[in-house]
Amino acid sequence: MMTPYEHLLVIRAAYERATDTVCKKHSIKHRELDILLFLHDYPNMSTATDIVKKQNLSKSHVSVSLRALEERGFVSGEFHGTNRRTIYLHLNDSASEVLSDAINARCEFAMAMVAGFTEEEKNALGSYLGRVKKNLLSLSKK
Repeated sequence: MMTPYEHLLVIRAAYERATDTVCKKHSIKHRELDILLFLHDYPNMSTATDIVKKQNLSKSHVSVSLRALEERGFVSGEFHGTNRRTIYLHLNDSASEVLSDAINARCEFAMAMVAGFTEEEKNALGSYLGRVKKNLLSLSKK
């Protein structure tokens, strides 16, 4: 029987395979794609710090990925008001095709992952995964 950690590795590897076509088509790394999707999914969380905290990524990975996304013109940053310490990120129109392809790939992956599940089973899985996420996030706060 597989451990929960092994299950997570299999899911992550399958997700990366599902989004691999998008990454290759747009010459983008998986981490960069994850950041674009994050900015799309959470428009009110638009700083590098938000990405680090919510995605549980290292500051250096986020910084390198954001620099690459800015160079490609997918993301821009700006200051708000008099605050010159925090850069707020926003998606540029040039990211729309990448995001469209990524969202489609993510939907196909999600549908494949729960194929054959009843609604009750899908709800139970969502509940269990929510609890796992909560448990794991509490570990990072210790």
